[in-house]
Amino acid sequence: MSGIFSPERFIDGGKKHLVIFYEESDYARKVIYQFIKNGLVKEESCIYATEEDPEIIERGMSEFGIDVERYKKKGLLNIFLMEPFRNFKNPLEEGKKRIQRILSNSQPPYRVFARFVPEINTKKGIKAELECEKNFHSNFDSFEGTFMCSYPIKKIEETRRHEWMHELIENHHTVILAPSSGNGFAYDR
Repeated sequence: MSGIFSPERFIDGGKKHLVIFYEESDYARKVIYQFIKNGLVKEESCIYATEEDPEIIERGMSEFGIDVERYKKKGLLNIFLMEPFRNFKNPLEEGKKRIQRILSNSQPPYRVFARFVPEINTKKGIKAELECEKNFHSNFDSFEGTFMCSYPIKKIEETRRHEWMHELIENHHTVILAPSSGNGFAYDR
């Protein structure tokens, strides 16, 4: 570990696979929106994949100071609604299809905010997510950009939550923690 610092220092550290664990979405969303905003300023292809209504995300980004319409018109901002995960028998195949889909309208360098499996509150879901994360991380050198994954701590399947989180940390370059106090911190592994 190279030291613990404010998350803002880590969201622009170059080609990395980042993970953010959070308790309250408001603080985490500020870090995530800043991650996207920084990429837009650098004219990177920014992709936000969400389980939420994309209009809510666009409104939140606008309130944060991102000129959503301008960046969408320039082709630099794409917001995707992630559908439920369907292929639990072959999560790697499903994960690859999801990545291809969200990158299909963009050019590198990429700045992506996404998670492979929305259903991390079940054992089947978190196992599929971990399989996708491990594969993506082990092949990260071929990814042309920065990728941030998010995990609401209380939604991670609870019987082995600490083990799941440890495995997730092991499969990312940078860890960002956003506790409910709003005093987040981050570190490179």
